[in-house]
Amino acid sequence: MADIVNGGDLYVFMNDVALAYSTEHTLSMKMGTRSTANKDSGVWDTSDVDRSSVSASCGGLMVYGASLTALLSVYYNRVPVTLEFGEKDPADGTLHTDVLYAGGDFVITGLDLTASDGANATYSATFEHYENFQFTPNPSLNLR
Repeated sequence: MADIVNGGDLYVFMNDVALAYSTEHTLSMKMGTRSTANKDSGVWDTSDVDRSSVSASCGGLMVYGASLTALLSVYYNRVPVTLEFGEKDPADGTLHTDVLYAGGDFVITGLDLTASDGANATYSATFEHYENFQFTPNPSLNLR
């Protein structure tokens, strides 16, 4: 039987701190291809594997304090941050390093603060891979 992971157990950690009250997270990995077709290929295009790209996003309830201040600071100063996407350790609330997780250095490419009248204020952030993306602790998936 496959292990089922509850989405509520997944977190995005920024510099070892869980982004507060984040209610949704996405880690998007895309494999690029390049055409290898030539005039002798016939009517069908042929492709080969090219580079991969990684992006991430998160959204949640607005918190005026450390998490929002940290997001605004790294966005404004254009500083790469370490993001880790994985399960929260129930013992101490940090990243559960005994299970497979993904991480690397990212830059914030978008930061949205939404405050509708009569509704909870929210934030969402998007990130693009900067460097050092890898899966841990499975060494066969090390992608550096």
